[in-house]
Amino acid sequence: MSVPDTNSENTWTRANRFLGLLLANLLQLPIGAAVGRVLSCNDVAGNVAWTATLPATTVALTGQTISQVGELVGAATGEYLVSIYLQCTTAGAAGTLDVTLSHIDDIGARTTAILATILLTGTNRDEAVTVVRCASGAIEYTRTVTGAVGGPIFSAHFSASRVR
Repeated sequence: MSVPDTNSENTWTRANRFLGLLLANLLQLPIGAAVGRVLSCNDVAGNVAWTATLPATTVALTGQTISQVGELVGAATGEYLVSIYLQCTTAGAAGTLDVTLSHIDDIGARTTAILATILLTGTNRDEAVTVVRCASGAIEYTRTVTGAVGGPIFSAHFSASRVR
C-alpha cells in the first residue's frame, strides 16, 4: 500500500482552488486582489491556493469638532458588516459624541439606536460592529456632538463590507 503524496499539485492545490471558487461563487465575491477583506486558503506547502475579496468602503475622519451626516455606502442593496471606531484625541471640558446609522431595509426607513458613544472629556474610545440590510438607497452615518465645551477633538472611522 502506498501513502499518497500530500504535497502534490493534484491532491491539495486543485481541491483548494475548487473550494475557493465554489465559495466565492456562492457568496458572489470577486476573485483576485482588490480592496477589502480578503479570504484566502493556502495549500500544504504554504502557497496561496485561492483568494476572494469582500469589497469594503471606509471613511476616516480625523481632527473633527462638529456634528456631521455622511454617506458610508451609496445606493447598493445587500447586507453589510459595518464597523465604527471613535476616539477622543484631545479632551474638552464637557461633551459627548454619538453615532447612529440610517438606511432603508425591506420594511422601510430605519435609524439605529446609538451604536457608539464617547465622552469628550478625556482620551476615550468606543467601537461597534453591526449588520445592516439595505434594500434601497444609501447607508448613512450621523455623528452628533452634544454639549461640547473646551474644544474637544475626535476621530471617527467607519468601514462597511458587503457580506451578501
